Amino acid sequence: MSRLEVADLNAYYDESHILHGVSLTVESDQLVTLIGRNGAGKTTTLNSIMGMMPRVDGQITFASTDLTGLEPYEISRQGLSLVPEHREIFPGLTVRENLRMGLIGHESETKFEELSEQVVDFFPRLEERYDQEATTMSGGEQQMLAIGRSLMSEPDVLLIDEPTEGLMPSLVEKLRDILTEINERGISMLLVEQNVDLALDISDYAYVISEGVIEAEGTATDIQENEQIKEEYLKV
Repeated sequence: MSRLEVADLNAYYDESHILHGVSLTVESDQLVTLIGRNGAGKTTTLNSIMGMMPRVDGQITFASTDLTGLEPYEISRQGLSLVPEHREIFPGLTVRENLRMGLIGHESETKFEELSEQVVDFFPRLEERYDQEATTMSGGEQQMLAIGRSLMSEPDVLLIDEPTEGLMPSLVEKLRDILTEINERGISMLLVEQNVDLALDISDYAYVISEGVIEAEGTATDIQENEQIKEEYLKV
């Protein structure tokens, strides 16, 4: 079973201890959300899983393979892919070229066309923009591209950091439906999202993090209905 498991994860920036014993699990085909206030440690958790932190202690396993200490590209080849906060679109490259950057271990044009066809099935607008310089697109279109680029690696688990940040409400609703559809097609997800109601509405399970510590967990419905948790850890 393609299960992502994080056990007793501690993460550091120099002498700053950011994550304190974080443990969480994403089961196969599950959509899990990690929620909390700004600065709670959500992005650091995703970056730690993807091997992008300078120092971590603990254990990260996926499908029984130990990912702890691997380089980001090695982790990607195991079936994980990150949609980073702020999208990180490659400047000076077209939409097509940005999508190609998401390929891992595939050089053939045939494979690129096959995977990009799957991406534009989710995001038809990208096909219209194939030859456009990617950073000239709207924020919503760039977010579509960031997700599409991550899908090009054929991930088993998609880690998504603040996908609705800065988007107009109509696009937020559209993106919500797309994330649900991606998950329904068999891709597990670990979602970090400031829009708590949206995150809980589409998720199976939720973890609440505060100051680098998992303070609560449960089904998305349980967390949604727990006013004490929302008041203490989620309201700004």
